[in-house]
Amino acid sequence: MMLGALRRFAVVVAIVASPLSLVEPVQASETIDPQKQLEDVFGAFKDAAMRIQTSQAKELARWTGPIYLAFSDSAGLERARADVESTVSTLAAVVRVPVERVAANDPRVNFLVRASTRNSSGATPCFTIIDWDDTGRLVRVELHLNLSNLERLTRCTNHEILHGFGLRSHPDKAFSVLSYRYNTQAHLTDTDRIILETLYDARLPAAGSMDSIGRIACGLIADRLQVSIDRAASVCERQHAPVRTSLFGRPHENIGQ
Repeated sequence: MMLGALRRFAVVVAIVASPLSLVEPVQASETIDPQKQLEDVFGAFKDAAMRIQTSQAKELARWTGPIYLAFSDSAGLERARADVESTVSTLAAVVRVPVERVAANDPRVNFLVRASTRNSSGATPCFTIIDWDDTGRLVRVELHLNLSNLERLTRCTNHEILHGFGLRSHPDKAFSVLSYRYNTQAHLTDTDRIILETLYDARLPAAGSMDSIGRIACGLIADRLQVSIDRAASVCERQHAPVRTSLFGRPHENIGQ
């Protein structure tokens, strides 16, 4: 892509699938104190939406226009096609972004699905390459799916598609398909849905002070969880942006595995 201040990253995941429904409820949510649930879900939002791998993000990333979905001619990719189309369409409906299926050679393609190939270490990883600009507008996504093990394909697909909607890191403490702690979770959870809805809420700015963005996001999550203003304040006012530990997503840099 030729864009000013284009940012890119690739994330590689190790995955194991389990036969669960499309959206799994937050574990034992009925027994969790609402304030504690807010802390947990907001923590997951900071980890997934406000980081790029292990770095603090300078902006949020999200789709602002149509997704043009295409599949490469990789052998065996047809086995994942229906699930990919269904999940992309489901998430696009959640965030109110139109999706159009197009041919792989269509110049409008901005969400391309490929079969992963074996790397120099002999592994066939699942990973996603994401391009966005300095306003946080997602520009292009490439999903690379490991088709060699059908038992892992569902988690691979759902995990990578969620990255492709702007969640550029892993909320490992959360019950999420993006979590390594819950590495047998194959389907999206209520936590994933709340994080995604919050990321795409029109009241949430994509750029600016990350502390300010975090406080707004916390309030939006509190609304979704029906946590009172008084109880939410103690969580939202003490929040801090994630600690920056390394550099990812530099302009014009391809960061892969």
